[in-house]
Amino acid sequence: MALLPTETWHAVFSALPPASLLAASLVSRHWHAIAAPILYASLSITDALAPAPARTDALLAALLARPRLAAHTKHLHLRWHAPAAPKSPSPDPAPAESTLHTLARVLPTLTELLSLDLLLGPAGACVPPSALLSPCRFPALTSLSLAGLAPSLATSLPPFLAAHPTLTHLRLSDTPSPLPLPPSALPHLHAFAGSPATAASLLPSRPVAHLTLLGAHPERILPADLARMGTRVRVLDLALISVTPPLLRAVSAHFPSLEVLRVRLALRHTLHFALSGIVSPFLLSPHCAQTLIPDQALLAALTPVLSSFALLTELDLSPTDVPGRAQPAEEHSLCATYARACPSLIRVVFPSGAEWWRGGVDGLWVGRCL
Repeated sequence: MALLPTETWHAVFSALPPASLLAASLVSRHWHAIAAPILYASLSITDALAPAPARTDALLAALLARPRLAAHTKHLHLRWHAPAAPKSPSPDPAPAESTLHTLARVLPTLTELLSLDLLLGPAGACVPPSALLSPCRFPALTSLSLAGLAPSLATSLPPFLAAHPTLTHLRLSDTPSPLPLPPSALPHLHAFAGSPATAASLLPSRPVAHLTLLGAHPERILPADLARMGTRVRVLDLALISVTPPLLRAVSAHFPSLEVLRVRLALRHTLHFALSGIVSPFLLSPHCAQTLIPDQALLAALTPVLSSFALLTELDLSPTDVPGRAQPAEEHSLCATYARACPSLIRVVFPSGAEWWRGGVDGLWVGRCL
């Protein structure tokens, strides 16, 4: 077995789960030389902040002790969180400060990174983002996700982004303000997740097709911001915002290329529209009009809004919290109602988790439970 080519061992070890790969790396020096680069290629740590992010400390210490392994690291994902106990006091971020300083030493050595995900929770404010990101250059970086960093991120991040034209996916979970980037920066950005203000500053000159909006009250999303960000967007995810029918109307007006919409309805606002007669009787089939339960009536209130989406093919309502579970006949009726308002629609996912497709020569709707 020891005479097998290194390539064969590499293929075998690449198929092992991390725990087995770690055990294999301890068998011999030969196996360690093959297994360790594979083990360190993708690093994902979820850590508790109390008393300190010990797992992250151990990982960073290993990278400092074995600098040659840094060249093999392609993906680094660090996610820190507070203790799960609901009555526990908020953790003191100070013990994580030394970990952040060590991270600032390690990050510049990971020059082959393809994806970087830092969700640092309340501890992120201990070290300025510039100390973490400014010394770093990742020539092949395609995906970046940041959350929990200090408020100065909005000013320290633009130089870092401008120096990484390879980025295609960017997620900024707590950056509420616009980013002052030159139009030539991020020329290949395909997917963005962040606040409406940040999205409005990034999207106009970039080929973003997949957009996720975060952390905004629907009434604070300005039509002017939507007008700047929507022309090329084909997939819009509003699962983390309580969406009202007027906001959906604005979306339909400013996102003419939209094909996929994922949305969490604000039921109180939707109920207002349902009770005020926004659901016209001629849009409902006789069976639908007779059998709609109140929760389904709320979903039916979307019908006039859907008529404004010219290219929409998929509607995902699964993030919406609707009490109870609709019957298949009711969901089938809603699918037919939606399709009359939006003829391009071929897939609907309801809050119940049921997924419905329209296909075949007869255009019949077929459903299955997820």
